[in-house]
Amino acid sequence: MDMLTLLRKTSAPTSIEVLRMKLAWEYITPKVENPIFSQTEWDSLDVLLAGPDYPALKEVVIMFQIGFDDYEDLEFVSLNRSTDALSLRLLTLFPRLRRREGLDVQISTKIDISYSM
Repeated sequence: MDMLTLLRKTSAPTSIEVLRMKLAWEYITPKVENPIFSQTEWDSLDVLLAGPDYPALKEVVIMFQIGFDDYEDLEFVSLNRSTDALSLRLLTLFPRLRRREGLDVQISTKIDISYSM
């Protein structure tokens, strides 16, 4: 069962006020376009949580744990190693949630980088 199906089938979603999720990926190659950063991959979640199914929602916390693997791209490391910069980039994937009045949206990231020898 995927995450959206689980959230749609949750009993009484209208009474949920706080939703905390931890999402983890391992062994991501930065030079390959990844669905983690794709707006289309997150649009359905954004629509669902910002819509009428979750009217009581006051806080959404999403923790992304991302493991980048096997690369020597120094420019990528310098631009994306900052968890604050990456969190801000991921926050842009949820435009409806950010516009919803009275809703606190928090995005945090934990980055693990493994270097090839």
